[in-house]
Amino acid sequence: MSEYLPIEEYQNIYQWRNVRMFTCGGISEYLPVEVYQNIYQWRNIRIFTSGGISEYLPVEEYQNIYQWRNVRMFTSGGMSEYLPVEEYQNIYQCRNIRIFTSGGVSEYLPVEEYQNIYQWRCIRIFTSGGISEYLPVEVYQNIYQWRCIRIFTNRGISECLPIEEYQNIYQWRCIRIFTSGGISEYLPVEEYQNIYQWRNIRIFTSGGMSECLPVEECQNIYQWRNIRIFTSGGISEYLPVEVYQNIYQWRNIRIFTSGGVSEYLPVEVYQNIYQWRCIRIFTSGGISEYLPVEEYQNIYQ
Repeated sequence: MSEYLPIEEYQNIYQWRNVRMFTCGGISEYLPVEVYQNIYQWRNIRIFTSGGISEYLPVEEYQNIYQWRNVRMFTSGGMSEYLPVEEYQNIYQCRNIRIFTSGGVSEYLPVEEYQNIYQWRCIRIFTSGGISEYLPVEVYQNIYQWRCIRIFTNRGISECLPIEEYQNIYQWRCIRIFTSGGISEYLPVEEYQNIYQWRNIRIFTSGGMSECLPVEECQNIYQWRNIRIFTSGGISEYLPVEVYQNIYQWRNIRIFTSGGVSEYLPVEVYQNIYQWRCIRIFTSGGISEYLPVEEYQNIYQ
């Protein structure tokens, strides 16, 4: 969430980008005046990862951004600590020592393992947004067999499947289908036989989970989209009957941000979606408050 900028700053949106720059899913504080004048210099001082925040680098390090990448390497959604001096000199050696997953962090590997990155991938394989434990020796030898045993979803983790199930990965997809950022339970036997029928019964949003729809609704997936429409990273409630009939009208009434939820807009506002964008402007991963009337008239200003 961004706060209001002082009046003397919001007049110029381009200057504002120099004052407060947001990362994907994170927030930086105001930069000192002597820093924000030059956005390129700023990138050398504070470099953000996707979903994380680095602290200011010491003066002797920020002068050279390439050297900095050797000192502190961030993962997507996580943070590594400084590497010892004797390691950060060689970024390629560092990749062998500490390899990050998307959204997680691995610990240092024992010396006898980090020498060979390919062998390491067989020992510890990370999912997007999660961490698996070491696999037993008899499993990690064959990465393809491993994919049958433990298959991870995007930002979620499934448990090991029973032996009688993991033999056939395609059958497994029918039994447990994961959403982006969520986990469904096992479906009853009479449902998982047909994956297409299953999509009608339980449809997940990006980053959330819907409950089973009533029988009279699950028959028609298109009708369902009118009844419950999910945002990226959130869940809307059922819309009143008089609203869900028209999906385009609905977009004017409740518009979701990336990773947040807006409330219903007043009647006098939702009629014009473009005017609405001037009233409530969202950041990546947060929500701003309504702008005063005298500000929303000109979004560029």
